[in-house]
Amino acid sequence: MPAETDARVVVAGAALAPVSRTPSPRDLVRFAHAANDYAPLHYDQDYARERGFSRVIVHGFLKATMMSRVVTEWFGETGWLAELRTEYRRPDLVGEELTAHGTIREANEHETTIDLWVESTSGERTATGFAVWRWNHTKGTQET
Repeated sequence: MPAETDARVVVAGAALAPVSRTPSPRDLVRFAHAANDYAPLHYDQDYARERGFSRVIVHGFLKATMMSRVVTEWFGETGWLAELRTEYRRPDLVGEELTAHGTIREANEHETTIDLWVESTSGERTATGFAVWRWNHTKGTQET
């Protein structure tokens, strides 16, 4: 592992710094464009209410980006995000705070696997997943 990470504990069970966000209607417009997901559940209040939601719901893609930020903000430029897998377990409503978390599952000199999840304010895990971080062995160089 690169020297830049020496101050951080890169061992199984170590927690990464969480990332929080309260998605706004404006965020949903941006993510609709980024994900090419213009489903009415993400912008039409009446449509969302007809389907049993009190407000429009957050894109799963937004929750995936929060999970990736947990990894990339913690590790910085010490490598690259080689893999990200996510599963959306429950919808979240616009305007509610979400927090993405991560813990290291396993680490070696070549890569680190991180378990990831997004929690609602009630503490329910609404998305889960994992990431694989590949280490640079020479600063500015990525292995292939």
